[in-house]
Amino acid sequence: MGVRGSKPLVHDENQQTGYDTTRLGDQKNGARSSGCAQLSEAKGVPHAESVSSRLNRGMKVSSVVSFGQLSEDVQRPLNTARAALTSVHSRMDLLQEFHHREMAAAALKREKALDWLPEYRPVSVVPPSRGAITHLERVTRVSQAAILSDVPVGRKTKIVCTLGPSCWSEEGLTQLLDAGMDVARFNFSHGTHAAHQEVLDRLRKVAEVKKSLVAFLLDTKGPEIRTAMLRGGKDIELVAGQDVTVVAVGDDYVRWEGYKEATGETKIGISYANLCQSIKPGGTILLADGAISIEVVSILNDTELLGRVINSHKLGQRKNCNLPGVHVDLPVLSPKDVDDVQNFAVKNKMDFVAASFVQSADDVRLIRRVLNEAGGYFVKIISKIENEAGLRNIDAILAETDGVMVARGDLAMEVPAEKIALAQKMIIAKANVLGKVVITATQMLESMTSSPLPTRAEMTDVANAVFDGTDAVMLSGETANGRYPFDAVRTMSHIVEYAELGVDYSFHHDWVKRYNSWLAPVSPLEATLAGVAKSAITFSMDTNGDGVMDASEGCIAVVFTRSGLAAQLISKYRPPCPIICVSDHDWVLRQASLTYGLYPLHVDVSGMADLRRAIKAAIEYGRKRHVVYDRKYILVASGSGEPWADNVAEVCVDQIGPGATKLTRAMSSAVANTAPIEYKSPFVGNSIACVQTLQITPQLIIDRIFNFRSTKIVATLGPSSFSAAKLDAMLDLGVSLVRFFFHEEPLAFYQGLLERIREQLKHRSDPSLGPVYTTIPGLMATIKGPEVRTTQLRSHAPLELSSGQQVTLVPTDDWAYKGYSEMGAHVVGIHFPKLAQKLRVGDMVVLSEGAVTIKVTEVQPPPGPSSGTFSSSDALISNSASSSGVSLTLPEEENTGEPVDEDFPYGKVVATVVIGGTLAEDRVVDIAGGSLLHDEFLDGRDREALVFCCKNGVDFVSVPHVRNRDDVLAVRNVLDSHGGARIKIVSHVNNVEAIRHYDELLEYSDAVLVSRANLGMRIPAAKVALAQKWMIAKANLKGRPIIVSAQMMWSMINSPRPTRAEITDVANALYDGADAIFLREETAIGSFVERTVAIAADILKDAGVGVDAYAQLNYLRNYTPKPMSTLECLCSSAVKAAIDMKAALVAVVTDTSAPIRAVAKYRPPQAILVVTTRSHVAKQCNLNYGCVPLLLRGSKMSKDEDYVIQQIIHFARMQRLAAFKDGDGEGDQLIVVQGPSNRMFATEEDLSEMQFVTHVIGQESAAVLPSYGYNGVDTISYRSTKVGLDLICGPTDTRTRKTKVVCTLGPACWSRERLEMLVSNGLNVARFNFSHGTHVAHQEVLDRLREVLEADGATHRVALLLDTKGPEIRTAMLRGGKDIQLEAGQELTVVAVGAAYDKWEGYKDEATGETKIGLSYEYLCRDVKPGGIIKIGDGLITLEVLEILSDKELRARALNSKSLGQRKNVNLPGVHVDLPVLGPKDISDVQDFAAKNKMDFVAASFVQSADDVRFIRRVLDEAGGQAVKIISKIESTAGLMNYDDILRESDGIMVARGDLAMEIPSEKVALAQKMMITKANIAGKFIITATQMLESMTSSPLPTRAEMTDVANAVFDGTDAVMLSGETAGGKFPDTAVRTMAAIVSNAENGTAYVSTQAFVRDHTPKPFGITEASGVSGVSAAKDCNAQLHITVSSGGYASRVASKYRPAVPQIVVTDNEAVANQASVVFGQYALLVDSLKPEQGSSLSAAGDELVIQAATFAREQGLWNGVGTAILLHGRDTLSADKQPVLRAVDLLYALGSGPCGLHTLSTEGSSNKPSMYRSFSLAV
Repeated sequence: MGVRGSKPLVHDENQQTGYDTTRLGDQKNGARSSGCAQLSEAKGVPHAESVSSRLNRGMKVSSVVSFGQLSEDVQRPLNTARAALTSVHSRMDLLQEFHHREMAAAALKREKALDWLPEYRPVSVVPPSRGAITHLERVTRVSQAAILSDVPVGRKTKIVCTLGPSCWSEEGLTQLLDAGMDVARFNFSHGTHAAHQEVLDRLRKVAEVKKSLVAFLLDTKGPEIRTAMLRGGKDIELVAGQDVTVVAVGDDYVRWEGYKEATGETKIGISYANLCQSIKPGGTILLADGAISIEVVSILNDTELLGRVINSHKLGQRKNCNLPGVHVDLPVLSPKDVDDVQNFAVKNKMDFVAASFVQSADDVRLIRRVLNEAGGYFVKIISKIENEAGLRNIDAILAETDGVMVARGDLAMEVPAEKIALAQKMIIAKANVLGKVVITATQMLESMTSSPLPTRAEMTDVANAVFDGTDAVMLSGETANGRYPFDAVRTMSHIVEYAELGVDYSFHHDWVKRYNSWLAPVSPLEATLAGVAKSAITFSMDTNGDGVMDASEGCIAVVFTRSGLAAQLISKYRPPCPIICVSDHDWVLRQASLTYGLYPLHVDVSGMADLRRAIKAAIEYGRKRHVVYDRKYILVASGSGEPWADNVAEVCVDQIGPGATKLTRAMSSAVANTAPIEYKSPFVGNSIACVQTLQITPQLIIDRIFNFRSTKIVATLGPSSFSAAKLDAMLDLGVSLVRFFFHEEPLAFYQGLLERIREQLKHRSDPSLGPVYTTIPGLMATIKGPEVRTTQLRSHAPLELSSGQQVTLVPTDDWAYKGYSEMGAHVVGIHFPKLAQKLRVGDMVVLSEGAVTIKVTEVQPPPGPSSGTFSSSDALISNSASSSGVSLTLPEEENTGEPVDEDFPYGKVVATVVIGGTLAEDRVVDIAGGSLLHDEFLDGRDREALVFCCKNGVDFVSVPHVRNRDDVLAVRNVLDSHGGARIKIVSHVNNVEAIRHYDELLEYSDAVLVSRANLGMRIPAAKVALAQKWMIAKANLKGRPIIVSAQMMWSMINSPRPTRAEITDVANALYDGADAIFLREETAIGSFVERTVAIAADILKDAGVGVDAYAQLNYLRNYTPKPMSTLECLCSSAVKAAIDMKAALVAVVTDTSAPIRAVAKYRPPQAILVVTTRSHVAKQCNLNYGCVPLLLRGSKMSKDEDYVIQQIIHFARMQRLAAFKDGDGEGDQLIVVQGPSNRMFATEEDLSEMQFVTHVIGQESAAVLPSYGYNGVDTISYRSTKVGLDLICGPTDTRTRKTKVVCTLGPACWSRERLEMLVSNGLNVARFNFSHGTHVAHQEVLDRLREVLEADGATHRVALLLDTKGPEIRTAMLRGGKDIQLEAGQELTVVAVGAAYDKWEGYKDEATGETKIGLSYEYLCRDVKPGGIIKIGDGLITLEVLEILSDKELRARALNSKSLGQRKNVNLPGVHVDLPVLGPKDISDVQDFAAKNKMDFVAASFVQSADDVRFIRRVLDEAGGQAVKIISKIESTAGLMNYDDILRESDGIMVARGDLAMEIPSEKVALAQKMMITKANIAGKFIITATQMLESMTSSPLPTRAEMTDVANAVFDGTDAVMLSGETAGGKFPDTAVRTMAAIVSNAENGTAYVSTQAFVRDHTPKPFGITEASGVSGVSAAKDCNAQLHITVSSGGYASRVASKYRPAVPQIVVTDNEAVANQASVVFGQYALLVDSLKPEQGSSLSAAGDELVIQAATFAREQGLWNGVGTAILLHGRDTLSADKQPVLRAVDLLYALGSGPCGLHTLSTEGSSNKPSMYRSFSLAV
């Protein structure tokens, strides 16, 4: 990042030029910068005072760049820009100069190659199928310490506050600044210029006093549509279904009056004059914030339309109106807006204008013109995205605007409100990539307008905006007119700074960098400053290992900027450290207040001499802001020759000393050693990665897309939902589980309730009901647990408590105690007799989950010796020590006989209300930061409730306040002892101890519930979002269902619509990985029960469409510990196959829940149909992600598999889970995970023998295509290695080698002895080179080889390959047979002599120098062009074509001196040679030798097109060679150009590097090799890499190091085989060459990271897959996951085995076949070892299953004998369902194998601890059947 040509900063404090630094730099960029400085000075512009340093607006590109040698197209606009520098006299001249410079930069970007790529994986590696999708990846890393520890933080996310009456005073504005306001928003939808001017002046005064650089933002009113007036000003009642006439009255809307007559006739007016021209029938009109929906029925005329009211609601006058999907033809700035912008924003030098309802890039350009006309060049534009048009045009808008605002309020009127979370994520992601600031706005903390505390939904919504990547979050009504503006800002500040602890900055940096590499080359300036962020990540580390990187463990960055550009570029890449932005322009610093991570600081800097003083000021400022710590590194970005880094950046690093502003020298060794050297796995550490991966497009957000909802809804019953009608409505709308809470009512009450519910639920499976979400809902009961609650209230009326009032808390053991309010006195009963013993004066008591907070002022203890006071910490210690009902409190002493106050027998507590609110009865009581609980975990009431649950068969018991496994076991013991063993336990995690013991809670609980309300009282509420992500991620990896609870849709208790925060909170719970959300008060006491459930269901359904299911699967598989259990391996592979083939449905046939959990863990996008005969399994699966129960009864179930399948199909169609409709083009695959073949319904005993089977009910998806290779202009070759010292230094077993060796036979190895040595040393394919020799000679060698293989019993099969001579061009004869000397530069005549080349004689006249040579290609003069090249003798002679003389002669020039002999081979680079791929000799060789001798392969030379391959196929077939496979040798430019077509027709490919290097530049052969291998891998075709692999071994017993790495790199590239030519045919050491080659490839294979390779091939293969390929890739993954030792494939035609090899299994693949051709051809395919058997048909009387088991035994025995297997371990088995061959209906199983020593054959054994036996015993297996 350093730049040459600038003065270095030195450390000596006596020198004014700076301080010593360690440079972190790119010298390439530096060279450009230096040249640039010289250029500026040459033009008379001092480099330190460049024009850009005086600009009033930040530029988007680097202003001063040394372009080097540029084309004329680039040079012309650059020269124009340079000329403009000498005539800058006005602001308009500056703008013109900007224009010229940007044109120059744009031209440069077009010309320059895309060479700035990230370190790891460029976005182009992402398959092209991703297309225009915004692939959003966000990773948070959360640890226990991040949740529980109080660590220093430095907030980087900015806060925008809307100013209004609540904060207009100087005191109010001061409080906002103190609380953390960064940007003040002036909402010009209200107020006058005069009023706003007063507030602005007041704020500037306060900011001056506070030395604050707060920014000022004007938010325009924007174009709006409103309803007209109404007669008499009275609202009218619109009724669902009624017709209404809508009139477009235009500007008359303030006078025109609508009405509703007694007859029902209704007319209303709309202010949009073009309404009837813009909207179409079927469109929607939304009124009053969406409260009223009107569907357009017909357009009556130019000003009237007929609509139909969708919902009943009152309509008032002047209500806002939205037209979803309509491009509203109104200017983005109305006359009022123009006046506001020009006469207020520009006049008052405000920093930002937020423009409402921006719909296009033209709108942004219009705003810019309006600003510029008034001189507002410096004002930045924030485009508010709040309608469909803005969303569709987001890319064009982002290209023009300075920033965007996600205006969630109106946007939710324009697109489905449930998809707001998707829209927010997409907009933020796109803005992040472009480095544009983005604000997330609307209803972030809406409840704080009237409450001092936000809801949990709002807090997690704000946190998720930070995780999404927002620069700023905005408060609207919360600060403008809320009751607690200061608290709202302070709360927002806490939430975002704690959320930032969880951001994975390294991942975010790499993600932004990847996506930038896809857009365009970045400028040298950006490339340099991006390195600042990368260095900051390197310098920031978790030094204490607690899994959280706090402010004290990071570094600090200081950037000098005058335009703001440099600071913005660093911020774009999201460094983990604060960036102190130093400038002498206050407008730049104020605008920096909106950008993520920037801390603005004004320092006057006149030149380089002031840098050191400015840096010291920055350090001092950082200390005041608590972001600078001693001994941490400081990154300084300044200019080259000038202070400002906006033109050319120079980045230096130093270390902060222990003094206030002291710097110490950062030695390069110290910088280098800040991170450990050893490699560490990313999966090791205290933090856990929480990954969200989404694929989003604007269309996906705008359109309604059918999607099965997989995330469940649990609804609480209460007074609002006890009725039968309400319960039915909730179930119809999608509730899966109903929950009731054990209050203090008698158990008889619950008995009656339960019986009534059960009776209702019986009818859910009635087919006449039509599709329902679940036919068998589950029941959940929640016990009270040890929590403390308030008692009843008189008349059950809530108490209204206000701040400052006094409250008396009365401890009691009677829940029926009646609290009350009388004469200003408030008395609240607390159902906890020991309350007065637990509290002390000063304790803060939290009531109703934080709704009310009181402070203890007096404690009156109960009479007796135990009347001492206790602190909250005492209570916490006492309760945390107590577990499972065991009390650890001190024993009470004897009563002293003091009188007992009859009113307060347990004492009382007097407190003052700190935070007022409404307090209802039966509300939770706790100590702030503590844990106020009863001593016994389970009291008598809870035990009675648990027994009740056992007797009544409740499905789940949820248990609050669980702390550790002992608590869970206590509940389990009660349940088990009373017949409740089948009841599942859901543990509520809501206290510190539970978080500390979370892993063991996951182990012992059946499910967990994130109780956010109570948890937020025991840890900082702002950290609840971190805790939620952490808990969900761990539960997902454990495979435990997890529920997110508390305040999900809190506002809907009293409102018919949720807030935007609640919508995004519910969606983010899904994205985090929750299995279910939990509705509490919303359905128990809410006023809109049905609507709440319906909206929650819609949010979850719509949010799910953006989930990247495969990325989610990969995350879960990658982070699950290996090896997996066989059951989990099966289920994850089933989900993988379902995703790959786009199956219609996944069914699990089971009578136990373990397979259900395992499938649900991996989250398939399809529904999971749980088919069972046990009702408790059916009901309990309702809590698992995506599961839908189907309960079957009868003895027929377990025996008749076809009947069960038919029931599944019928149910799926009836419930609309899958269509299974032939001819619709959609996939109709049904994946069934089931028990073993003799018992379809799995039980606990069958978990190791499960299988999954795929049935194609109709047809495979019409989109299923054969994978022919990588589609795209550029081919990305991505290979991954994994190397350790044990691999490098340890021995390698070459017997398990998977890369094959092809050996060319020749005189050096023709003898029997030599052939035996080749076979024993690793020969896999014998190549017969028919460029030499006769049929007779080759026949002798072939017969000899076959004798060797048959007589000696070769350890492996050897395939036979015939390599054709192919079309060739040769030089003609020479006079007298003498060579002629060609001299460099001499001219000669080349004659196309055709077939006469063996008679025609060339010559060189020694006297005159005249030279003529002949070539055998008769079309030479037609096909070559002047300037073309002719290469002779393997390229040793090069001729340049000068002139075509005739159709037979041309004139050429020799480019090098060399002697020319006769009959030398000739290449014509770039020429499509018009010769048949098979000459007459080749046809004879192919038909009369290859086909006749039943050889396995024909390698055809110089294949140039797919027609060539088809011709070879015909030639073979005519001679009966249908079994012979064709290998196309790519050795010409034409072959490369037509490679995709050739690959499609060929069986395999050979990279013939010899002749290929004659056709293309030899230095590019490596690139061609990578391209061809990658494409062949993805197509599933085998490929051989050939020519000069170990060339030196023709004469030496050792290869060169270059040759060894060349062979290894071919393996890393993905080759199936490597070939030896002259090394074995004519070399001195043929057997050594083979042995060496085998050793090299074996070691390279051990260093290959097969998981990454498999993922790459899978990602780039077109989808959906066919069922065989989906099974193959699943099997390869399963082998890795369960650490299998073998992969056994039964294949008659070879297709199934080829598919498996395509995905590169890490273990040998045994191919069991009855086809000799398949067996032999396996010898060239990666990893395959063939076992030829007599038949794949079961013997008479034997079952298919028994025959399959016998083949497994044979294959395992074969593997043992070949040294491919050590005799113990798991094997993956791929065979058929109806036949043994897996080619059409594959079945995938995993079998535990054990070689029975001493008894001969291999057996399939159950692993036992009882010792070994020589007898083969029974085996256990699980199956993954397709």
